[in-house]
Amino acid sequence: MKKFWGVAAVLSVACASGAPAHARDATPAYNWSGLYIGAHGGFLRADSEFTIDTSPTVFGKPDAAFAGVQIGYWAPLSRNWLYGFEADLSFAGSDTDASSGVTSRFERFGTARTRIGYANGPWLLFGSGGLAWARFSMNDVPTTFTPLNTRHSFVGWSAGLGVEYALSQRWSARAEYLYVDLGSNAENLFGFAVSPDVTFSALRVGLNYRLGATSGAPRMAQSRGVFDWSGAYIGVHGARASGEQSMSYTFDVPFEPKGFLGGVQGGFNWQFASKVLVGIESDVSFGKIDGDFLAGCCTVKIDSLGTVRLRAGYA
Repeated sequence: MKKFWGVAAVLSVACASGAPAHARDATPAYNWSGLYIGAHGGFLRADSEFTIDTSPTVFGKPDAAFAGVQIGYWAPLSRNWLYGFEADLSFAGSDTDASSGVTSRFERFGTARTRIGYANGPWLLFGSGGLAWARFSMNDVPTTFTPLNTRHSFVGWSAGLGVEYALSQRWSARAEYLYVDLGSNAENLFGFAVSPDVTFSALRVGLNYRLGATSGAPRMAQSRGVFDWSGAYIGVHGARASGEQSMSYTFDVPFEPKGFLGGVQGGFNWQFASKVLVGIESDVSFGKIDGDFLAGCCTVKIDSLGTVRLRAGYA
């Protein structure tokens, strides 16, 4: 249903800012520190509530297999404790028809989470929490009114627990449980209040490849005229935003929402050459971005939005 892009400076959810060094005599058997990339797959079960005006709430429980990729970073807190940041993107491959007649489907979803872990030899136990977002589609109950195919973009929160095992100094395998609450997304369509509300639980397994390890805090110093941008950072932002949204209800309905937003961002840069760096950044923004099509008939309002992006830079 929605197509939106903001003309804005974007920034992200918080990530811890600098990594303390190891104690002199405290080096774990396996060094988990550093940047890593990986892939994952799993299965999710969702609870979706779809309310149309005063009609009874329609429930759907879409089941979906999914697969995706992740990127993250671990830094040491002490001999056994670590903190880190991870972002992932998944694509789902199935949908479910509820007995009510509603067809619901996850198209894609992702998270950006701050993590804390406890390492003991090749084993790592971790917990996480942070931002979540998803693209979710539902087909209306035909007997309620003219069938309406909707696609909703959600921003919410996620939390998870998992365990990871080091297969070598570079490769590790993991299993994880993830809970995601995407909140609700209310709209007014030709006098009908349409309110989907979605949560889901996911079990997934993955494989990670460690690109590099660090033994202490990243450098942020001038050296031979080259500034080292490596390290974690946090920040704030604000912007004027405008977008475009269209929906189909027997005919196309265009919207041009405008407004203001502000929020926070966090990320990590890894400068692996003298002037080349790669990184990851996520952001979450809140504000008021709204628009009307025929005053009093159809309105749209964007309360929150977020992104997670891979970055490459030249310093």
